[in-house]
Amino acid sequence: MQPQALSILDTARSLSIGKSSVYNLIKKGKLPLFKIGARSVIRREDINAFLAGGCKAERKDNRAA
Repeated sequence: MQPQALSILDTARSLSIGKSSVYNLIKKGKLPLFKIGARSVIRREDINAFLAGGCKAERKDNRAA
């Protein structure tokens, strides 16, 4: 059985992105964050909904044009 809520690190691993990208998604309102005591978690259903929406973490293209 999979956990119903994931830590920031586990969320980053499941999305194959860095923790800072997870924080950016939270800040943009694309992933809701919940507090359980002192722990910040993201519900698995919210991660699945994010993935189902076809959204991908944004990457900046720092290459010169």
